[in-house]
Amino acid sequence: MSSRRIIGNIVSGIMALLTAAATLYLSIHYLAKPHGWIDWMVQLSGAATTAIIIFFLTWGHFQKTPIVPASQQSTPAD
Repeated sequence: MSSRRIIGNIVSGIMALLTAAATLYLSIHYLAKPHGWIDWMVQLSGAATTAIIIFFLTWGHFQKTPIVPASQQSTPAD
């Protein structure tokens, strides 16, 4: 595994965890305080969804463009 890929995975994971924590805090503090287990599940699923989105946005930044093989030249049939 390349060092670029390792760094990308670590940075993406950290960003996802920070985003999940911030989303959960802001959601509980500004939107609604959870009163039951269903409320907690809604808050946690929102935080997890945001974290997944941020993870892949950050992770995609560290990916390099794949090398596309040269297209095959088609010659007209004789």
